[in-house]
Amino acid sequence: MSATLSFVRARRRRCGAVLQSERLRETAARLGIAGVCLFLCLGACVRFATVIERAPLGGLDALSTAQLFTILCQTVFYLLVLWFTLVRRPALRRARGWKPRLVAAIGAFSIFGFGFLPPAQGLAIAWHLTAAGLLLASAALAALVLPYLGRSFSLM
Repeated sequence: MSATLSFVRARRRRCGAVLQSERLRETAARLGIAGVCLFLCLGACVRFATVIERAPLGGLDALSTAQLFTILCQTVFYLLVLWFTLVRRPALRRARGWKPRLVAAIGAFSIFGFGFLPPAQGLAIAWHLTAAGLLLASAALAALVLPYLGRSFSLM
């Protein structure tokens, strides 16, 4: 009986050590973000195909073209997030406690919630172009700023 109990305790200690591993947590977080980004890119591909399928027989009209451009810009943004998530080196320091981590996670990942919303119907071309412009501007700023910040940029 005592041999079984000591075996169980040893297994618990090993499992606890694995769960405390910073590298494991970092890898799990990266894979989680990568999975969400890839899922959102897949959804964008489906929306892209839907817009092309609904296009008039004579070709794409201005509204369909604006919709496709917006979807393309959204996909570029998601791919950029994916890229920077996968190539990011570990941070130099981390925040302590659960409150800063919770606030950072909510602030960083709430943007993905918009990707899960159904596409708006009946929007004018100007709204699609505005959305595309904002997506391009955010992607351009991220591409400029994140390499400059390097290891100083981290959620935690």
